[in-house]
Amino acid sequence: MSDYAVPFAQADLPEQSGQIRALCTYMEQHYADNITLDELVSRTDFGKSYLLRLFAKQVGVSPYRYLQNIRLGQAKKLLEAGVPSVDAAGLTGFSDQSHFTHYFKDFIGLTPGQYQRIFTGNPKGKEHEQWMDKQKNA
Repeated sequence: MSDYAVPFAQADLPEQSGQIRALCTYMEQHYADNITLDELVSRTDFGKSYLLRLFAKQVGVSPYRYLQNIRLGQAKKLLEAGVPSVDAAGLTGFSDQSHFTHYFKDFIGLTPGQYQRIFTGNPKGKEHEQWMDKQKNA
């Protein structure tokens, strides 16, 4: 496969325009919010289809995929810290637990609970109990 691909850092992606860079920053700061394509369009001088094409060309993925990747990265940090998956889903902007679990498993290859147990070593079901205890003591 390496014969047909280059590392991402070496990929020949065009430099990001200021507006695309601003959208990336906005999504990184507001990943937990319900960000729509219309909202992103309103933050630029672009139409929807041009924004989608330009974003994908300059960033390498669609705005939706970029946002989901940010959310997954943040969710992974929460899961590693012992936050229950249902809470991690809500805190990172996923619409519901099912959507979060499906997307997480597709992207990571494990369910959120399986991923969390790798880092916490807790038996199934103990994550929520321990997280609630931490919240009470905080």
